Amino acid sequence: MRIAYFTDTYLPQINGVTYTIQAWKEELEKRGHEVHVVYPDTGRGTEPGEVPVPSVPVKIVEGYRASISIPGDLSHRIPETDVVHVHSPFTSGFLGKKVAKRDSSPVLATHHTAFHHYFDYVSHRKEVKGLMEKMYRWWERRFYQGVDGVMAPSCYTAKHLEQRTGIEVKTTSNGVDTDFFRPNDEGFLEDQGVEKDRVIGFCGRLGYEKNLEDLVKFSDRFDGEVVMAGGGFAKEHYLELFEQKENITYLGRLDREMMPEFYSALDLFVIPSTAETQGVSVLEANACGTPAVGADALALKETVEEGINGYRYIPGDIDSLERSVREAYSGLESLQERALEKAEEHSVEAVVDSLLEVYRRRTPAGEDVDR
Repeated sequence: MRIAYFTDTYLPQINGVTYTIQAWKEELEKRGHEVHVVYPDTGRGTEPGEVPVPSVPVKIVEGYRASISIPGDLSHRIPETDVVHVHSPFTSGFLGKKVAKRDSSPVLATHHTAFHHYFDYVSHRKEVKGLMEKMYRWWERRFYQGVDGVMAPSCYTAKHLEQRTGIEVKTTSNGVDTDFFRPNDEGFLEDQGVEKDRVIGFCGRLGYEKNLEDLVKFSDRFDGEVVMAGGGFAKEHYLELFEQKENITYLGRLDREMMPEFYSALDLFVIPSTAETQGVSVLEANACGTPAVGADALALKETVEEGINGYRYIPGDIDSLERSVREAYSGLESLQERALEKAEEHSVEAVVDSLLEVYRRRTPAGEDVDR
C-alpha cells in the first residue's frame, strides 16, 4: 500500500506525535508498504519517504511550524496514494484532505492532542481562552466530520471526542517500540553524578500543562533524588523551581538514544500532566521495567492502571502523591514485572496490525494486505 501521513509536528521536534509517526512508518516499511510523511520544513536533512513543505514558525509554541504549501506543490513529490492519514486538524490536515481528494483515496485522522489545554500559551485571560475554545470546538467538529474515519490513542480520549463531535471514534494506541525501549541500566545516573539509592523522575516537554509543580513540591518529602529532563516553552519557569530544591537534578534535553537508560535508571516515572491523550512516556518507561505514578486526569486514568503498572494520585494533592509513591515502592518488584507486560500489549507491532486492519477496510488496495 502507498500511505501518506500529514503532520504539523515531526523531527527534530521531540514529542509523542513525532515518535509515533516515525515508529509507524518504520514498522510499515518493514512489511513492504510505502510511506510518505509530509511535514513543515524545519531545515533538517531528509530521510527516504520524508516530504518537507514550506512553513512558517508558530511563535506561541517553541519549535512548531505551520505548513503553507498547497496541494499542487505535492503533485510530483507524492505518488498516488491508497490511504491518507492525517495527524492534525490544522494546516497539514487540510493539505492531506486535498491530496486524498486528488487521488480519490480515503482520509483517516488520529486525534493526538487536547489542544484546549494549550490556550494558556496564547493568553491567560478567561474571556480570550473562552473565545478560542469555542472557535476550536467548531473547527474540530467540522474537520473530523469531514474525514472517512477517526482514531484516538485511548478509550478516554475517543469517548470525549465522540461527545464533542457526534462521530464514532476508534481507539488505536500510539504504541511503543519495545525493541528500542527495554531495560538498559548501564550506570546512567552515576555518569550524571546521581548516587542516591532512591530515584524518581520525569522526562518530557517542559510545558505548563505538565503540572510539574506537584513533583517539585513533593521533592521536599522525598528521601532520595528527583531527576528531571527535557526542554520546552516553560523551561525557564521550571528551572527556577528546580534550582530551589537540593534534591532535584536537571539533566537538560536528552538525546533519544539515552532515553532507555534514563527510564531504566529510575525506580518510578512520575508524570503529573493533566493534558495527556494517552501518555506514551508511561509506556516507554514501562517497556524499560519502570512503573509510573501519574495524575488521575484524562487518559492517564486509563494508561496508569492502579496496582498493575503504577498508581495514580489526585492532581494538586501532594499528600495523595506521597501515598501513591509510598504504595508503589512497597510493591515495586511486582509493578516492574507487570509494567513490562503492559508495554507489550502496546507494542508498535500490535498497533500496526490494528492500523492495517483499518486501512484494509477502507480501501480495495488493502484487501490483500499481509498482516
